[in-house]
Amino acid sequence: MSVDISTTVRTTDGVLRADGGTGLLRRPKSTDVALSVPSSPAPGRPTPRAQGVNLRAALIWIDVLGFSVAFAVAFLMPMPAEVGGLSAPLVASGWLVAVGTGLVAMRVQRMYLARVCAIRQEEITRTLRAAAVASVGTGLVAQVSSHAVPVERLLTGATLAFVLVAFARGVFSALIRARRARGLLTRPLVLVGTDPEARRLADLLATHPEFGFRISGVVGDRAEHQSLLSDLPYLGPVSRTSQVLSASGDDGVLISASGSNPLERRRLVQELMAQRVHVHLSIGLEGVDAGRIRPLPIAGEPFFYVETTDSRKLAMGAKRCLDVVLGSLLFVLSLPLLGLAMVAIKLDDRGPVFFRQTRVGRFGKPIKVTKLRTMVAGAEAMQGALAEANERDSVLFKLEDDPRRTRVGRLLEMASLDELPQLLNVISGSMSLVGPRPALPAEVALFDEDLMVRFDLPPGLTGLWQVQSRDNPSFAAYRRLDLFYVRNWSFTMDVAILFETATAVAGRLLGKVTRSE
Repeated sequence: MSVDISTTVRTTDGVLRADGGTGLLRRPKSTDVALSVPSSPAPGRPTPRAQGVNLRAALIWIDVLGFSVAFAVAFLMPMPAEVGGLSAPLVASGWLVAVGTGLVAMRVQRMYLARVCAIRQEEITRTLRAAAVASVGTGLVAQVSSHAVPVERLLTGATLAFVLVAFARGVFSALIRARRARGLLTRPLVLVGTDPEARRLADLLATHPEFGFRISGVVGDRAEHQSLLSDLPYLGPVSRTSQVLSASGDDGVLISASGSNPLERRRLVQELMAQRVHVHLSIGLEGVDAGRIRPLPIAGEPFFYVETTDSRKLAMGAKRCLDVVLGSLLFVLSLPLLGLAMVAIKLDDRGPVFFRQTRVGRFGKPIKVTKLRTMVAGAEAMQGALAEANERDSVLFKLEDDPRRTRVGRLLEMASLDELPQLLNVISGSMSLVGPRPALPAEVALFDEDLMVRFDLPPGLTGLWQVQSRDNPSFAAYRRLDLFYVRNWSFTMDVAILFETATAVAGRLLGKVTRSE
């Protein structure tokens, strides 16, 4: 199979080069995960255009700028207890050591590999660790050289570095997910297996294109393929996987846990690893957070132990404390912004400022939710006439360019400012800062029995679906992420989602600006 790409595509985890003369792809020498631009579209999807981008370089520059700005501010800002501040040589040498140590710590922790950066909680944890290492390392070097950097400056540098780098990486990740959702920067994988688990994996990747993978074809049993996976190209039996990859130029596979017998699967993995093919192996365990899975080898064999979730009673108490304290603080801080938004709404069309609606809360009880009005008065009655234009499937309704939305409403919704009044719901306890989206009664009437477990937790101002797949039109994505959150919920997951919410909003705003230019 020839590939007609003459542009070099660089990625976070390697370089995939295309020879414009022969059209044959050469695999990267590194074992890092490479991201390729496919030569032909997946069924029903447009062909992505080649993108001459270097995602790894972008991440390095993000880290360089984050650590540089953080420690420059920390070393140059005036400190009340100091007289005259630090000397210029000490500032320069300390700054270089801090930035260099921080970058080395990021590199040692493999923070430029897609398989690490893709796990947001892991990325945040390792960024915090790198910021601490940069601070401690700088202090130790200063002590050895008979100089002293005040602890306050080192702590300030570490804190600023963590916030700047983690935030910027989050925004960058949101921008990349948005481009992948449009079919750009995707990486093809050959699916190994034709069983029901393989069908589930294919549906998962098709439902979540924002994560950057697409199935280019399937190897396995031909009869099973016709029965379960006929919408994807059949490339041959499992025994010919290596030849298929060589012919197609793809350098990654996704292996179904039950798509082949153990001996065949072991031999295949060994063969592919020897050829430096990137192997993704499903373990056949759906809906369990990867953070709960711990390697627990027995006699050298790779077994896994599944951790239980946090004590629900204790964690719910911590969740409620976070809602009251942080929700109250955010509400007070947002009052000036809320006031400006209210004035803008009133001046725009002289209509009501607030929009109140009944939603379904915890345990299925109805709650009243208040938002800043973003649509014309009487918008609910107009929805029926727009049903055919709905851009979401099944239960959900959404129009990107909804004619009912006002000029001010577009800006408020883009920045999620219309949700600010719901902080009062959070403080009162009818909602939480983090949780499943508060559903409409009409939506709940169409939920299946499994999805009703989402009401075991209070609805949230933000949530896993909002930060990962808000623009995904699929109800399957909405359903899967809600169930995943409820089944794996923990206090630390809430904290990570809150952090990611800020970066997701910033990424969405930046993405809107860049797309409009």
